[in-house]
Amino acid sequence: MTNTSYFILTRFNIPFTPQNKFLLDNEYLSKRFNIFENSCFPSIYQQTFKDFKWLTFFDSRTPEIFKKRNLLLHRKFPQYIPIYIDLEKIKDWETEPCYYNEVKRILTIDNKLNTQITKEKFFFKLIIQKYISLTINSYCNQDTKWIVTTRIDNDDCFHKDMMKEIYDHINNCPDKEFISFDNGLQYLTNSFIAQHFHYPNNHFTTTVEQRSQYIFTPFFWDHFYIEKYQKVTHINTHPLWLEIIHRNNAINKIEISKNTKLCFGKVCLNDFGINKSWTTKNTLYDLGLHPNTYFIPYLKYIYNILKRLR
Repeated sequence: MTNTSYFILTRFNIPFTPQNKFLLDNEYLSKRFNIFENSCFPSIYQQTFKDFKWLTFFDSRTPEIFKKRNLLLHRKFPQYIPIYIDLEKIKDWETEPCYYNEVKRILTIDNKLNTQITKEKFFFKLIIQKYISLTINSYCNQDTKWIVTTRIDNDDCFHKDMMKEIYDHINNCPDKEFISFDNGLQYLTNSFIAQHFHYPNNHFTTTVEQRSQYIFTPFFWDHFYIEKYQKVTHINTHPLWLEIIHRNNAINKIEISKNTKLCFGKVCLNDFGINKSWTTKNTLYDLGLHPNTYFIPYLKYIYNILKRLR
């Protein structure tokens, strides 16, 4: 619909705490940009639905060499818009009541979170959220009534039809909601190992909100616990996102559970922006050559199941 504006959002190297200064290091950024340019970026570039803007947020202190790389990416794909946040400039901003009140509501619901609400503690959530909201509004059309925001990390990928699926879902009757596409893939880099992953409330979530000066976007809530605080619409389709597992992941790792299933047969990642394909033969060879990557963790998973059944 013409009154709906679509955005993909990425926090590239905005720190979560003042201690995350490694996010500005040349070595870290070089590795991240290489992954980004060879996986995440191609996956967004080839989206079949293209009426969106991709706002990617960087610390303004990001070294110039990476700002130049961003400029080249923007020239290649104008929907890709790097945004540089000067944390010093916004550190004295006032917290918006809507954000502050929502944090109080969350703390009331979750009695385990006995956390004092202070501007200092919630700076990186509330003040940066305000900045992101104002930025999104500045890129909306004049007649925008609904804002759709979808999150992706800089080292993950979307299926080429991800944005089309989002558009098809909300186009006929937009309504305020939090959307989780529950099925995706995990792919272990430099291997022939991938698995189907059923992951409700994953970190590829989408919010549909009525336009206002201050919106929430998927960044505001912790996706692990979102269903405690918000109603979520779960959508089961073919895999629409791909989580890349690599040595530089801060949190993610190959998960083996009842919700995962190793990919056998012909595997092709081209629809996720990664130019790689293989067959069962390659997977079996990889499992035998590097048992610690999947085979041994799988045996431990089976052992723990049997142990609980005793």
